[in-house]
Order: sequence, then structure tokens, then C-alpha cells
Amino acid sequence: MRDAMARLGGDPAKINPLVPVDLVIDHSVMVDYSRTPEALEKNQELEFQRNGERFAFLKWGAEAFDNSNIVPPGSGIVHQVNLEYLARVVMNANKDGAVLYPDSLVGTDSHTTMIDGLGVAGWGVGGIEAEAVMLGQPISMVLPEVVGFRLTGRLPVTSTATDLVLTCTNMLRKRGVVGKFVEFHGPGCATLSLADRATIANMAPEYGGTMGFFGVDQKSLDYLLQTGRPKHVVDVIEKYLRANGLFQDYSEEREYSGELMQLDLSTVVPCVSGPKRPHDRVAVTDLPKDFIDGLSTPPTSFKGFGIPKDKQSTVMTIDYHGKKYDLTHGSLVLAAITSCTNTSNPGVMLGAGMLARNAVKKGLKVAPYIKTSLSPGSGVVDAYLKKADLLTDLEKLGFYTAGFGCMTCIGNSGDLDPEVSQAITDGDLVVAAVLSGNRNFEGRVHPLTRGNYLASPPLVVAYALAGRVTIDFEKEPLGTDSEGKPVFLRDIWPSTDEVTAVERSCVLPEMFTENYKNVLHANKRWNQLAAPPGKLFAWAEGSTYITNPPFFQTTEIDPAPIESIENAYCLLNVGDSITTDHISPAGKITANSPGGRYLMEHGVQPADFNSYGSRRGNYLVMARGTFANIRLINKLMDGEVGPKTEYVPTGEKMFVYDAAEKYMNEGRSLIVLAGSEYGSGSSRDWAAKGPALQGVRAVIAKSYERIHRSNLVGMGILPLQFPEGVDADSLGLDGREQFSIDLNNGDLSVGQKITVRTTSPKTPSFDVIVRLDTEVELSYFKHGGILHFVIFHQFSPMMDYKVADIGEAEFGRKEISLAEVEMPGLMASRKEFGPRKPLGGANITGSLHMTVQTAVLIETLKELGANIRWCSCNIYSTQDHAAAAIAKAGSANVYAWKGETLEEYWWCTEQALTWPNADGPDLIVDDGGDATLLIHEGVKAEKAYKESKVMPNPDAETNAEFKCVLTILKQTIERGEVDKWTKMAAKIIGVSEETTTGVHRLNSMAAAGTLLFPAINVNDCVTKSKFDNVYGCRHSLPDGIMRATDVMIGGKTVFVAGYGDVGKGCAVAMKGCGAKVLVGEIDPICALQACMEGLTVTTLEDAISKYNADIFITATGNKDIVTLEHMKAMKNNAIVGNIGHFDNEIQMERLEACPGVKCMNIKPQVDRFEFPDGHGIIMLASGRLLNLGCATGHPSFVMSCSFTNQTLAQLELWENRDTKYTKDKRPGVTLLPKVLDEKVARLHLPSLNAKLTQLTPEQASYISVNVEGPFKEAHYRY
Repeated sequence: MRDAMARLGGDPAKINPLVPVDLVIDHSVMVDYSRTPEALEKNQELEFQRNGERFAFLKWGAEAFDNSNIVPPGSGIVHQVNLEYLARVVMNANKDGAVLYPDSLVGTDSHTTMIDGLGVAGWGVGGIEAEAVMLGQPISMVLPEVVGFRLTGRLPVTSTATDLVLTCTNMLRKRGVVGKFVEFHGPGCATLSLADRATIANMAPEYGGTMGFFGVDQKSLDYLLQTGRPKHVVDVIEKYLRANGLFQDYSEEREYSGELMQLDLSTVVPCVSGPKRPHDRVAVTDLPKDFIDGLSTPPTSFKGFGIPKDKQSTVMTIDYHGKKYDLTHGSLVLAAITSCTNTSNPGVMLGAGMLARNAVKKGLKVAPYIKTSLSPGSGVVDAYLKKADLLTDLEKLGFYTAGFGCMTCIGNSGDLDPEVSQAITDGDLVVAAVLSGNRNFEGRVHPLTRGNYLASPPLVVAYALAGRVTIDFEKEPLGTDSEGKPVFLRDIWPSTDEVTAVERSCVLPEMFTENYKNVLHANKRWNQLAAPPGKLFAWAEGSTYITNPPFFQTTEIDPAPIESIENAYCLLNVGDSITTDHISPAGKITANSPGGRYLMEHGVQPADFNSYGSRRGNYLVMARGTFANIRLINKLMDGEVGPKTEYVPTGEKMFVYDAAEKYMNEGRSLIVLAGSEYGSGSSRDWAAKGPALQGVRAVIAKSYERIHRSNLVGMGILPLQFPEGVDADSLGLDGREQFSIDLNNGDLSVGQKITVRTTSPKTPSFDVIVRLDTEVELSYFKHGGILHFVIFHQFSPMMDYKVADIGEAEFGRKEISLAEVEMPGLMASRKEFGPRKPLGGANITGSLHMTVQTAVLIETLKELGANIRWCSCNIYSTQDHAAAAIAKAGSANVYAWKGETLEEYWWCTEQALTWPNADGPDLIVDDGGDATLLIHEGVKAEKAYKESKVMPNPDAETNAEFKCVLTILKQTIERGEVDKWTKMAAKIIGVSEETTTGVHRLNSMAAAGTLLFPAINVNDCVTKSKFDNVYGCRHSLPDGIMRATDVMIGGKTVFVAGYGDVGKGCAVAMKGCGAKVLVGEIDPICALQACMEGLTVTTLEDAISKYNADIFITATGNKDIVTLEHMKAMKNNAIVGNIGHFDNEIQMERLEACPGVKCMNIKPQVDRFEFPDGHGIIMLASGRLLNLGCATGHPSFVMSCSFTNQTLAQLELWENRDTKYTKDKRPGVTLLPKVLDEKVARLHLPSLNAKLTQLTPEQASYISVNVEGPFKEAHYRY
């Protein structure tokens, strides 16, 4: 992507993570050596020999990209490292901890869900989507159903967390929870350790859930302390979660809208899952029969192996190191204690060690030809096994530590001994692997093990001792002891109490702190590895590990239209539960495969092939490895199993890649037909990248696994879904037809039905559902995939936005259409000025409430030719549907959402002011002066830095808002942009200001000679100040109060602080609602006006003590109007709100920091603050604009008057930029000419059926005005 940015003339450094990224290298180590003390060292040495080039690439990335950490190879498995070390549960937004928020993450492995067991919301996404997230794109999803799973009881002493998770997985798969959140609750949860919960959460992908979530309770906090998190940090986590109602009490009952699932833990029995899918649970007692029955079952079944009756008793004898051993169907050849799913759980790991200890004491051994291995997810496991003196016993049974990584669980199980492999092949034996992993798909664990069973670590040891999966543990012994007595599994199985006691004494916090204190630099090989320098990677010609993929080599700034699919052939026709392992295997590369042939052609010997997983940096290998699983069943192959397909035009059978290459060379498009659960399993992005490289344009399936469907969209492959009850078979399609699909240039809609045409006489056409599930995905697909969208996003400012939910755009557009009818001034401006585009070429930044009415202003400026970037001027005033509509339409770059933090607010302001390929905006539309303020403060900061190297110091600032301003300015200088604001100020032609306070700021700067560019005072235009302030507030104040509180205003006593135009509108409104109105004023003229209207003019103190007022409204534009002392003295549940511009009229900071004051949120923007004596006040919109925070602000007609003034002001500045507003003139503040003020009024009268009286020339002459106006002097007070 950086190369593409550079090729297109952009800044490659823009391709950089915008969110924190941790990369844990855990997939590359293989079990080449096992059953030996040297296994760990030798496997790690081989890992670096094979992957040195890949590791150097990753190390280059660590240097070239900011905001990222790499945890080196040999440190553990990502999910276990996250659970034990990285996860924080509650995040600090800044160093002083002033802002806390819940931890969350997405990960590029589907088992990211493991962290849900700790109460951190996390799930897996494809690597493609994760790259986009790193670059600032949102995660979009359809709001999922939450499935409640109630646990009761307690696990039996013979059952483990692994048995429980396999039981849950089986139940949830049957229920169907794909794309849903599963929340575990009920008293049974409290009996589970945190590690047990993490085991259950880990396998959410196997049961199909997006998450398997457990809330944080005391056991969660205990785990944080056990794993070495500091106590003061854990204390803050507890306080925060309790204060926000996020701390879990598992004794409380929960309600769910959907079906509730339940499980009594006491009913869980020891079990395994297999032989081909992780949700096919089998009780240990039933496994012998289940396996034997499977021998006769067809291999197309998820239980079947298809062995003829006369071959089911085959025995192959091997000579292994001088001894004879018999191998039969069901013989165990591979036993692995592996995977974060189980090695993160001390209970089952210690249980395995204690079982091994008891077995060794009885003289039991594991057959030497069985490949045994131990691959923990972190070094802590080795530490506590050694502390408990159990590691030696495991080693005596062959379970030596082989590495700290995924290993067998990911398919990096290494080779079996040649004698064993030969016997399996010659006898066509269905041999077994037992592993404590989370996946057992066909061909994944090992190419030669057709029966693959997931089991707890103690059962892995037990089956290794037995040497076969057909043993009945209840009736058959594992072997005999030294006295010749039979030893059954029950004789050596450790009790729960024994395991718990050892865990308490041997799993210690210092083990975790010691293991992780230097984790980023603990691997000496990694530290010595040299990485190439530079922001762009230097691709090595001839490399077979790292090649520059073609995904961006033809990317252009303007995306080409999406072509329809015409006469496509079917590359494969597959059935149900096709996994990402079937599509893009991670394991061994065979010499006769297309990938193997490619490597040999490039001088790589088979011994150095490594795995597909390790070759993911070479697209030429990965394209050839797509659909290369040796257990793939393709209906086009008429029963033949393997990675082949039919080249339909001739009927030839060939490798899938060879057929795809042939189709591509002929310019033919391809599709894939599939059954249900297509793409289940790992979140492997190459399962989408590979088909894209093979020319696949669309997949038509009965259903999809969530992550894979998202990955297909990310690569520009269209996921289509058969309607309910329909599939290729029911339609009579065998995959030898041709398929055509009209894609309408990519203009599709969410869930749209489209028609597929075929060449089948039986089914000439059929309907399918477009599985583009969100508006964001529609944009991704239209751009040819998510990463193309991101690059386009970097170049096209009109695609650049950050809003709450782009999915609200349709609602926003409807509201905008209604508002346009009520905004005649803006619509008339479009009609008058639009055709000549007078703002053509102007870059306008707006900092003004992002409402439906503002949207009409934005699109008016757009219609007049301007380019626009926009942010809101208040953290609560944004109407999210309006922002989404503007963003989706591309009318402006919008950075606004309701409920921004102060940090986010000022970030949005900076984004709106920062223009791609320009030093800044030409013009500003400001409301309150924040955009203008940031520029002026920036210029001051840059000057101070240039003169004395003094950096802005936010830590020394006590004002929370100005602290954010200084933080922005400091970050700008730290990025090396030491003259950003100075250049911006020099570029700006002028600003038009909307508010009294903003104009006051401008006048002060002009008087002091510090104003850096001209300004037009829009606020004091009569059609703004009178209409916006008086009539607008008259409408929106009672609307806001009533929506927020449902209070009866009539009969209440209301105090209005300030009787300027805003106060006048408020007072009239309150009086009209039947309230007794008191007014506070400093200006004697305004006070006299209030008296003449029959209002009582008094002080705030008297309003509280003498009049016992019920409602207090500030409308002054000044600061500290309502103090903490005032609020303490008010009556119980007095309502306090602000309708002046800023949030400093009410002393919110003092109120929130007051000792003993409790805040209870009643509903959005309505809080009750209770004082220590028990009485309290109701605060609206946190002291900010209550009419926007609690309601929808002023009506559209009023805002049309105000915004038509803004439009004319922008025209005035732009069209006179070379005369009145040139750089050589001292900047000042001017009022919009009176003639334009009258023009605004004139534009609005027709919609009110008003008809003006026309002056005669004689009458005009008599009063010394023009016939067409203006009719009043500039100083006239209306």
C-alpha cells in the first residue's frame, strides 16, 4: 500500500496504524523435533533458519510504522499473551487517567474471542479488515442478537473446562449463533475460574458466535492480580466498572429478547470432539463405537472414513528402533498438548502433569512411535509446571516442551517418523491424532491423520498412554504396573481438590511479571536480526518468501466501475462446512502440488518448502495453495477427494490452480458454488485473497461464516446467498453451467435480491441475496475491496469522514429533504447562484452544529462550487443521521458525532482544518470561534517553538478544554509540522462568525492587532440575531426542557439570566407556557425593556432564596453565571440549563469535582446531581446548549435566515478576495452589508405568503432611501 501511495503521488507515511497494534509472532514454529530435551532449542533454531527473511520483513515494519509493538517469536501464543499481559480491561485515555473507558479489540485470528472471558469485548476479523481498521476505517456490522446462555451447578470432579467448552460448542452450533453475541450468565459462572471462562470464550468461532462473553466479577480481578497486574491498577478497574454498572453479579438473573439457552454444569461428562469438526462432540465412553461406525460411513460424511469392510481389520507392523509395533485403524500416532485454548488454563495443565506423575509412578509409558509434544502458550506454563515438579513427569512420557507457539494446533505438527508414515500409506489406515487444540478440520492437524480429536490435556496424556482412540477407559486398562496389575484411567486421574491445591501454591504472580518484564527483547536471535531501513520496503528479486503482491500495482485514484459477471464458469461446487483450511491450508506443501512445483522451479528443495502458513508473504505460492487441501471434496470431481476440479469447457480433471490459471488466460470469470457455513474456521484472509488471485468474482452459498464473508467483501469478491430452502442441488445445478450476474456497475443495496442467469435449460435463472450487510461494505465492494477503498480514501477528501453510524444516512437524507422545504432562503440561493458556481475552487472549513439544517447549508455551499470539510462546534449538538447523510453523499468531509469527548472534539476541529494537498482552508464558517481560536493558538505556539524551542505544555494547563488545544498543538510540532498553523493562517481569506461570543473574540483580537485574517460579523445581521436568537430560542427552549424532563412549565417560576436577544426569546417562551418569569441583567437598558414587558428583574441570589425558582436558564454568553454555591442553595430537583453559547456559564467542573456529590444519569443529556445533604438539581446537557443536546435545536425556517447570511458572507469574502480582503490590508471585523441583510429577509417572505408594499420614487426620495432599499441605517435597532 505504501508503494501504491508513492506511485500515485501520495505520502507513503499516511499508510500507518492509527490505533495501537500488537503483533505476536506465534504461527511459524513447527514440531520438527519432539520427545527430546533439545526439542525446544532445535525447533526455535529451525524457525529462524526458515523464516529469517519473513522475520526481517516484520522487524522492518516495526521500525517503519509507528504505534505498533512486535512480540518476538518464542514468546507465546497471541491470545494467551493478551490474556496474561496485554489486556487492560479498562483503558486510560491519557496519562493522568482523567478519562477511562472499557478495553476492546479486534484481532486477526478468530480466537481473539478468548479475551471475552476476562470481560474485554473482542472478536476476530480478517487480516484485510484489520488492516483497514489500523488505517482508521470503522468496524461495521449488523447489530447482533445477544443469546443468553445460563450456567447452573458445578462441574463434576471428573470433568474439565475442556469438556465443558466442547459441550457448549456442540449445543451452540445446533442452536445456530453465527454472527451473534453469546453472553454467559447464571450462578454456574461464579463456580468457573477465569481460565475456565477464557477456554469457553476462546472457542466462540467453533460454535459460530462473534463473542462468548463473561462480565467482570471478583474472580476476574483476582486473575488480574494473579497474573501480576499492579493492585492500584486493579483497584481503579473495579471502581470504574462498579460506578458504571459494568461489574457482574452472577447471582442476578438476566433477561434476553431471544431464546435462552441453559446448561447444568453437573451434567457435563468427559468428552472429545471429532473426527473432522470441533462441534461434533463425543462422550469418551462413546468414542470407540463412534470411531468404528465411522469406518463404514462414506467419507463425504463428517463422521465417515469410507473403509471397505474387508479392510477394516488391517494391521501394519512396523519395526521401530529395533522393536515391533502394530498399527491399525484407530491407532494413535500424534498426541499434542497445544493451543492457547487449554495451555492458558493452569487447572487442566496441572491436571495433565499430575496424571503423568501418577502414570510414571505406576510404570506406564507411551509408545515411542507416537509423536508427543508440549507447546505452551507462554513461558509461565513451564514455570509453574517446574515449580510443581511435574514437567519432568511429562517429559518421561515424551511430552517435552517443543516450542512456545501454536504449533500442532495450527497444523505445524511436523513429520511423523518415516516408518509410521509408510505404514499408514501402505495400509490406508485411518490413524488418529489427539490434541488439546481448538480445530480438527480435515487435513489440518496432519495430512496422514484422518481421525482428529480435540480433548483436554489430561485426556491427551491418557490417550497417548493407551495408544489408540478405540479404548473403553471404563473397562480396559491403560497398561499394567510393576506388579502386573491392570491400571485404569480412574486409578491415576487426579482429584479436583488436588489440582486446586497445587494451583494455589505453584501459580504465582511473580512468574507472570518475570516472564513478561522484557518480553519485547528477550529473544536473542530476534535482537540480532538485521532489518532493512526506509519507509518503503526494498523487495528482494527472486525471493520465495516475500514478494510484492499485485493487489495495488494497478490501483488508481478513481475506481473503475464494477463490471458485471458474464458467462462465468464454476471453479468448484462444494458442500457444507467448507472451512478456510479447505480453501487455504496452512500446513505442509507437497512436492507434486502447484505450490511445490513452483518452489522447485525456483530452486527450493522439498526439505525447505516450509508450510503454506510460512509462505503467506509470497502470493505466487499462496495462489497455488488455494483450494489445495488434500481432503477437499468438490462435486465436480464425482467422488474423487483432493485439490482438483474439472475444467468445464473440455471436461479435463486438473489441480484447482491449474484450471483457474487456464480460465484466467482465456479471460473468463469464475464463481464458486457452496453449501452452508462456507468459510467456517480460522479468520484466514488468504482464503479470500487466494480465490481473488484465481479470478473468482463471486461465491454463491447457502450461508457464510461471519469473518470469511467479510474477507470476501474486503477482496472485492461478491458473497451471494441462496434463499432459504434453496441450494445448487435443489435447483438442479451441477457446476458445469455458465453464470451471468448484472452488478449494475457496483451500485447495489444492502440485502438486495438480484438474478443469476445460467445456461441450464432446467434453471435458466434464480434469485440470490446480496450479502453486503452494511452501507460501509457497499462502499468497499464498489471500490474493488476494502484496501482499494482505503487508498482512494487517502486521496479523495470527499470520502474522508468520521461519523457515528453511516448506516443512518438514509434517515438523515429524508430529514434533510423535509428541512429543505422549510429553508427557502438557502434554496433560493442555490437557484440564483448555483448555475455559475461562484464558490468554485474555494476550500471551506465549517465549525458549526452538524444538524439537519446545517446539512442544507453545506449542500448549498457545495452547489455553489465549494469543497467543504466540517466539524461540529459542540460535543452534544450533532445529529448523527444528518452527519451520516452528508458523509455518504460526499457533500463534505464530516468529523462529528453526538457525545464527543473534549479530546475528540478538538481532534475533529483539526481534521476539518487540515486539507489534503493544501496548507489549509480558504474560508471558515465559524460558530463560537473555536476553529479560529485553534489557528491563532497554533501560530503562537509555533512562534514560541521557533524562537526558544518551548513546546506547548498541556500538563501545566488547568482548563480541560484548553489542555486539549495545547495537546493538539504539541502533537503537531512533534510530528515535525512546525509551521502548519502559520501557513494555514496565511492562506485564509476570511471567516464568517455566527455567534455573539465568537464576534466578541474577533473584535478583541482586532483591537489588539492580533487577528490574522478578515472576519465578517454574521451574528449581528438582523435576520440572524433577531430570528435565530429571539424566534429560534423562543421555539427550542421549551422543546428542550419538555423533551428532557416532561415538566409542566405552566405555574413554575423560571429565572432567565440575560435579556439580550436570546434572553428575550426565552422569556417570551416561558411566559407563553404560563410560567412566572424572572430576569437577571447587568445592562440597565435591557433590564428596563424586561420591566416594560411585565417581567420581574432580580438577581440570581434572590431568585433562589426569595422567589424559590424552579427552573434556571443561562443566556448570557458569559462565564460563571451559575456557580456551585448557587446550585447548592437551589430547591430540590431545580432544573438548570444553558442556552447561551459556551459551556462555561454553569460551573460544571466545580460541580462534578465537588466532594460527596453523586451524579445519576437519568437519560441521555439529563443528569441528577445529588449533594451530600440528599437534595439535588437536574442538569440538562451537561451545561451545554440544552436545545441541541436535549432536542433538535432551532426550527429550519429560523436557521434558513441565519444560514443564508452565512452563504452570502462566504460569497462576499470569496468574490472580493482580490480587492476588499487582500493580505496587505490589516484584518478587521465588518458587518454584512445591510442590503444583503434585507435580501435574506426578502428571500423568506414568499413562503409566508407575505406581500411587500412598494415605495414610489417620490416616497423614497422623501425619506432619502433607494426604492429597492436598504431602508434603514446600519445602526438602526429593530
